[in-house]
Amino acid sequence: TLVSAIPRISSAGGYATQGTYEFASGMDFGVVKTVRLTADVDVSADALSDMISERLGNVSTWQQISSGSGGEVDVVVEARTTQDDPAGTPVWGNWTRVDRTDVTARGVEARAILTSIDSTFTPVVMRLRLTADEAT
Repeated sequence: TLVSAIPRISSAGGYATQGTYEFASGMDFGVVKTVRLTADVDVSADALSDMISERLGNVSTWQQISSGSGGEVDVVVEARTTQDDPAGTPVWGNWTRVDRTDVTARGVEARAILTSIDSTFTPVVMRLRLTADEAT
């Protein structure tokens, strides 16, 4: 097939309804301690089929520049812990969802699972943060 025959090259392979983002670095507390993990996420839905070149009228008449709402998307932060030195060959626990959770660990790895119920919408993450504070 010629590239010119593909109506939207960015969607030629289709859209995935789930993706995983692995945090670039983990946490090493130096010693085993109890910490409170808190996930902080700001996400919205963006319509993949909303093409500016296909909109009608003048830009000044549009209600918004970005696509309309309506897609059901979610981001779930998960973490796994170890009591071993994370720089060595640690044994990691299972991935578990983190909203606000106390864990006893030396190290933590995190990931985010991004999902969309409708493959024509994608999650747009404005903020994705996992913090660890000493639990009292």
